[in-house]
Amino acid sequence: MYSYFTELHVDLLAQALLQPGERRIGATVGRYVPWWGLGWVNETYLVIATDRRVILVGHKMAWLHQATKLTSVESLAWQGVQEARVTGIFGKKLRLRGQGLHRPFARKLRIPNPFFGLLAPMARNVDGARTVAQAYQAARGLPAAPGPQAALPPAQPVFEQQQQPQPPQPELAPIAAPQAYLPPVNAPGYASVPPVPQAAAPSVRQGIAPTPPRSFRPRPPTS
Repeated sequence: MYSYFTELHVDLLAQALLQPGERRIGATVGRYVPWWGLGWVNETYLVIATDRRVILVGHKMAWLHQATKLTSVESLAWQGVQEARVTGIFGKKLRLRGQGLHRPFARKLRIPNPFFGLLAPMARNVDGARTVAQAYQAARGLPAAPGPQAALPPAQPVFEQQQQPQPPQPELAPIAAPQAYLPPVNAPGYASVPPVPQAAAPSVRQGIAPTPPRSFRPRPPTS
């Protein structure tokens, strides 16, 4: 005799157990019947995986009433879970091992899936077990959530002023001083004479009449 967990049953239990802001990811049903118990140890767990932890709702067989009864609720944060994986080829098993709130928890739960899931205790039971294992793999790298005493105020954003790279300035070539133009070849019979600079003719600046240029007699052309 076994119990069938409907979607409404799982939703009602999840709403009562989840914390504000906590989101349910998946669920599965597993049985713990060890060989050394000789059938007297028969436990059924509803495993609910959330984005923060994994919740195990334990049920035991009430032999007098021939039914299962709710007996315990275990909660394991993902940071305290050491193992959560699905094993087996034909008979699937969910291995869970971690530290609970009050005691360590370690179970190898058999995932019932008879007649390809037609007589399973939950719809898509094996897929739900894989979802629990995937939730553990996704949450194992997350940092531990701070407690209420260690809650810190949100940090204020810091804006740093980035210096923009300045474009390189082109180098300007030095401007040479203007030079007096001297023709390479003068008129026939005249020698090239450079002009007199202003610094060398102080008589012009002092108001003294300049000396008239001497007359030159042209050379007779040579034959």
